[in-house]
Amino acid sequence: MPGRILIADSVPTSRITMKVMLNAACYDVFMTSSADDVLHNAATKRPDLIIVDTDLGDTGAAGVCDLLKADPTLTHIPVAVVGPDDNEHRLAALRAGAEAYFAKPVDSIELRARVRALLRVAATADELTRREQTAREMGFTETQTPYEPQARVILAANKVDDAVKLRGTLRGLIHADIEVVRRDLLLHSMRTSQETDVIVISSEFDNPNEDMRLLSDIRGYSETRHAAIVALHPEGKKPDALVALDLGANDIMAQCRDPEELALRLRSLIRRKREADRLRDTIDRSLRMASIDPLTGLYNRRYALPYLERLASEAIETKAPFAVMIVDIDKFKSVNDRYGHSVGDAVLVEVARRLRDKLRPQDLVARIGGEEFLIALPATTLGSAQRTAERIRREVCATPATLSDKGQPVTVSISIGLAMCTDMPHCEASVSTLIDIADMALYTSKAEGRNQVTLGKTAA
Repeated sequence: MPGRILIADSVPTSRITMKVMLNAACYDVFMTSSADDVLHNAATKRPDLIIVDTDLGDTGAAGVCDLLKADPTLTHIPVAVVGPDDNEHRLAALRAGAEAYFAKPVDSIELRARVRALLRVAATADELTRREQTAREMGFTETQTPYEPQARVILAANKVDDAVKLRGTLRGLIHADIEVVRRDLLLHSMRTSQETDVIVISSEFDNPNEDMRLLSDIRGYSETRHAAIVALHPEGKKPDALVALDLGANDIMAQCRDPEELALRLRSLIRRKREADRLRDTIDRSLRMASIDPLTGLYNRRYALPYLERLASEAIETKAPFAVMIVDIDKFKSVNDRYGHSVGDAVLVEVARRLRDKLRPQDLVARIGGEEFLIALPATTLGSAQRTAERIRREVCATPATLSDKGQPVTVSISIGLAMCTDMPHCEASVSTLIDIADMALYTSKAEGRNQVTLGKTAA
């Protein structure tokens, strides 16, 4: 489902120009012209991103940022500011908590690249918040604020002297343990030391392919997957650096910019990263014993059902359709009968891993029965849900799930029942009906030969 973006600008032509740029990328865009309307729309329509012009009445963009970040129910929504190409306005926006700043005239390529990066952050934050709220509704609450160690930042550059100079300019501007490493030793350094909050990579972008491989490697390792990444680039290499945003970088910045600007960007990234870490820790600590299936590591039925209720309630507010799938391993009993329960357990674990790996971070997969799984896809279209279902079906049966004790490959397939909730006023009351529809569609998949996806009728 495309992201929902709120544009706030007092000049109609500016609003429309920005909307046209974003509509071309199929985003769901709505507009307003005053600071009061920004807060009202943020609270009622729950946008995934807010873009504010610096010239927005007496409040201004910085004032709007201050108000949004002061509201605990809205602070997680990323804010981008549009304004003049000067240091004063840029720093004012970042000091107020904006995650991005677009200099006028706005470049459409940069706009889309940064919007995609910001929407990824928003999707992860929304999902973590939703899971924490579900945990609270189940009776698990945080009893104390955990101690947070000093933030850790790694500066990586081809020339260590350059990174050392940068560290010197940042000291006094940011409270963090800043480590300098040579770029070719970055991955080794991160995998052999304590957890890193932000990685700043300074590159000349003379070999963009090498830079992109490094970003992919950072995101691929479990030790560094959640670290924020900033790519520093020469002034003339912004187009190359923009590609980094789509490969996992959270932010990009020209190397010659004011050190205070980098410090402000780092503070924002550290804050968001620490908040995400806290939510993950809360979920892991509070829910693992009560709501995690011990065999597969997936959520269980006890967690999945209240989660789905919350998802339906949010869908009514945002008018964003969502999908539910019921997945069943075909002829699983014959696997246990032929190879034994230890092999059956191995199959369950591997199927669970393949399901999880082929879904977005904001999607939910839970084991709700012996060989039955539930998948929830927030904010998704019918076409996207069908493509996802087909992708995971192919992934499961493409290669053997495990080997038997005698070394025989054990290959299984899955059947999937898919249901969509698109009638928003009835979603919340129809969660059980939606599951029933997906269940009936699953039975149809089984009856018509297994190893297929069947779409049930629309829930209402």
